[in-house]
Amino acid sequence: MALSRVAVVVMAKYPTPGRVKTRLTPELSNEEAAAVHACFLKHVVERLARLNPAELVVCFDPPEQLQGMRQLLDGQTVSFLPQCPGDLGARLANAAGRLLDRWERLVFVGVDSPDVPVGYLFKAAELTEQAAVSLSPTTDGGYWSLGLCRGVNVGELLREIPWSSGQEATATLRSAEALGQPSVTGLAWEDVDHPADLRRLLTRLSRSEVAADAHLLSKLRDVLPAQWFFG
Repeated sequence: MALSRVAVVVMAKYPTPGRVKTRLTPELSNEEAAAVHACFLKHVVERLARLNPAELVVCFDPPEQLQGMRQLLDGQTVSFLPQCPGDLGARLANAAGRLLDRWERLVFVGVDSPDVPVGYLFKAAELTEQAAVSLSPTTDGGYWSLGLCRGVNVGELLREIPWSSGQEATATLRSAEALGQPSVTGLAWEDVDHPADLRRLLTRLSRSEVAADAHLLSKLRDVLPAQWFFG
């Protein structure tokens, strides 16, 4: 199905040095890690905007960085929604509660899988027609997308998820089952948390023939030390 029938929500932090991509340090400085995060965020939003979702929402943290986010994403047709306090489950539930009033289906994504193929994104949207809860896993046990339909108690669904444990996908599917909600799993992709993940991303981008991948690689060359490409 086309993304035009699904609202897509990008969960993202403002790229403040020392507050984002901290697991890339000390191999990168705080400033370099924040620049990588900014590249990912802008790239993900640009890609999604070209796919024409029903609404593209950037759910951002911290809330006081609304103007900073607007400046960072200048030129993109997006809505902005501040994140609430709490763990990731609480933040997702709050955003879902506000957006499912006007959309029947949502797909949440982060910015840590910036090169996920377009076909995978369409599949994530398609899954929202197949089950009330859907997710697309990452290779480390988490997930890069979460699909939700109106009627799901998202607060209960995500209340006990052990975030950053490597068990997020399994726990979310079990929670859906416990709530009596049908669920389905999509296509897996890698995310970027650690230096080794970033190196694999750079390798994928350098070998890809996709124009968007070449664009992202060019932007990363502008912010990463040269040894990441030649060392």
